[in-house]
Amino acid sequence: MLLDIMDNLRYEDLQTILPFVRKTIMQQQACQQAGFKMEIVRQQALLTVIYRYTLRAFHEKANDDTKRDFDLVDSLEPAISDWYTNVIRKLMTVIKTLIVVGNEYEARVAYNNILAAVYAIQPQSAWNNYEKLMHNNFNDFKTYAMP
Repeated sequence: MLLDIMDNLRYEDLQTILPFVRKTIMQQQACQQAGFKMEIVRQQALLTVIYRYTLRAFHEKANDDTKRDFDLVDSLEPAISDWYTNVIRKLMTVIKTLIVVGNEYEARVAYNNILAAVYAIQPQSAWNNYEKLMHNNFNDFKTYAMP
């Protein structure tokens, strides 16, 4: 799967793959809005690819790519959102606050709120997946996210 090899691909290779990922997310959204039931695991994987690609784009100073992906995640209808999708959405906001706005304090508070919600609402068996997505703590997340 793409998530398994993403970190080993060159940024240029990811740029050729991502239009298909974006298109698939938009098609899935349209199908769901039309009343078709879509596989949520597939949506979660696609959004994780977008999230990790956005972090990579910041490292490559590709601001057009990051803006497009922020807009895509923001545009997702609540009807197709699940808990994981909302965490991705909130993490994208943390990234914007940290890197685009440059407000580390606000980003840290938002990050800690997300993590606290994970611990409060999600079963302990799911914590590891969220911690991995969030890079365990804010300092590790910041190190990974910052260009």
